[in-house]
Amino acid sequence: MTKVDVQNVIKDAVAHIHENCTNIDRFMFMVSSHGREREHKGQKSHTFICRDDEELFVDQDVIEKFSDTKCPGLEGKPKLLFIQACRGRLHCG
Repeated sequence: MTKVDVQNVIKDAVAHIHENCTNIDRFMFMVSSHGREREHKGQKSHTFICRDDEELFVDQDVIEKFSDTKCPGLEGKPKLLFIQACRGRLHCG
């Protein structure tokens, strides 16, 4: 998926949770991709790389979107986020 595709999936998931929060008792999000460690806001942060070679920051672009403050429909509910993103060299081809 491209970066925009992933952002849209996250946005749609948050909207769905907001509309159906009484019927949702847990949430799971999974990604498997290549990744990198990057400097972000003065700290080391982790990214995963999308199909279009654009990156999403795991903490800001994913985890934060499902936090209790940004996604109150999940407040107090288990949130399982699995992000497998190797940080080694990319060997394409």
